[in-house]
Amino acid sequence: MSNTEKNLWIFTEERPKIETIETILDEFIKDYKEKFEKNSIKIKPIFKDGKFRFRYEILGIKICNIGKIYLEIVSGEGSFVDFLVYREKNYPEEEKDTPLYVIEETKTTPAESRDLHYQRITKFAILDFYPRIREAKKLFIYSIKTRFSTIPTSFEMASRMLKNMNVKILGLESTIIDIDDKKYDKFTSLKQMCDFKNSFAKKDGGKDTPQRIDLISTDKIEVSARLQKGKNQKSWSDPSTGFVAAVCFVIKQVFKFPGEIKIVNHRFKNNPFQNKSKSKLVILVSQLKNIKLGKWSFPVAKLPESFFKETKGEKLVSILLHLAIEFTQTAKIIYENHAGCEQGYFDTNLSQPKKYKSLLKVGTKKPDLIIIDDKTKEIFILEAEKSENIKNGIKQLKSFTNVEKDYCKKYYPGYKCERYVILYGKHDNVPEVIFTLTTKGEIICSKNCPQIIANAVNKIQNS
Repeated sequence: MSNTEKNLWIFTEERPKIETIETILDEFIKDYKEKFEKNSIKIKPIFKDGKFRFRYEILGIKICNIGKIYLEIVSGEGSFVDFLVYREKNYPEEEKDTPLYVIEETKTTPAESRDLHYQRITKFAILDFYPRIREAKKLFIYSIKTRFSTIPTSFEMASRMLKNMNVKILGLESTIIDIDDKKYDKFTSLKQMCDFKNSFAKKDGGKDTPQRIDLISTDKIEVSARLQKGKNQKSWSDPSTGFVAAVCFVIKQVFKFPGEIKIVNHRFKNNPFQNKSKSKLVILVSQLKNIKLGKWSFPVAKLPESFFKETKGEKLVSILLHLAIEFTQTAKIIYENHAGCEQGYFDTNLSQPKKYKSLLKVGTKKPDLIIIDDKTKEIFILEAEKSENIKNGIKQLKSFTNVEKDYCKKYYPGYKCERYVILYGKHDNVPEVIFTLTTKGEIICSKNCPQIIANAVNKIQNS
């Protein structure tokens, strides 16, 4: 690498997908008009002296004026976007370096959740209060795996709000949505946004509370939404909370409304804030000021000093194993549910994959990773744990009976299913544990480790 070249650094809480990384790099190339050569993009775990360096390199693409492209798994402090991208020669420092991009990604279609789009806005809203991060370009990427034929009006509403926040929406090019259509243009005024939202607010009745934004006067707005969840007066509705947070941010920060916002029809009978002082809504409201939940004031909550930090969770081992198998192509992953990451799809071995959570019975335990070996006709159902929680991990194996019966054996008849634990931390020589990633980056495969897993690790350590 020459002295003028810098590296690209991608930080994420998610298991990175090749198609998403490619979308990010394509956007960078377009924005900075760089020349490039691209073949088949791969994500390679980096090993040195046989030890994992807790870092990955993106191979298969060479961008002019960029040395290497690195990726690291991190954890957010409070509210973190799915990807944060820097261009720096050395490891970025949050206090002094400004990222190029802050990125949210979802595989959920616009038809599947009327309020998910509002929840995503909240993440972009919170990062706006971090001086350096607010300067980055904001991207919202749809990584859609299933077809959809309906577009809820709430998607139109949220998309327009995102554009008001200068968020670029990608990934809908091959769908029925033309995000550049005029009906998705940003709102030109606060009144226009209120009128549009109220035009499709459901009528009040029974359990339903209409989500509305009413301009009461020049110094008062009422936002209507049911925030109380179910029968429990201490539970909050995540979808409605996302709507309220998103709307309050756009009203205050985009349209610069100076007056009071009062949240009404929330359904809380008593002050609900005793154990909610660090929620995303409270953190956001603390920055916006002059917002009340009915007659109650919001508690004050500070933004976390850091936006992200080094992670030490069990997803380090499950994501490493996932990406090692994906890179070496020694086997196939048919399901993923890495801790803290968006749940993946169960590959039904059919032409149209179905969403795992929509097939699962309520309360069924989800494993972290399911690997299939078509040559030996074996399926490995894996639970990832930190070494101090090994007993819990072993206990969890017994709860995967429904996963094995209703999915693995149903869609892959004749395959033998085995359940194991993979660890992050210290190795424990018990039969249930087949694979360990130590805190120093050492890889330990037990005697009973399936050959395809051992092969993937050996292959990548020596490549």
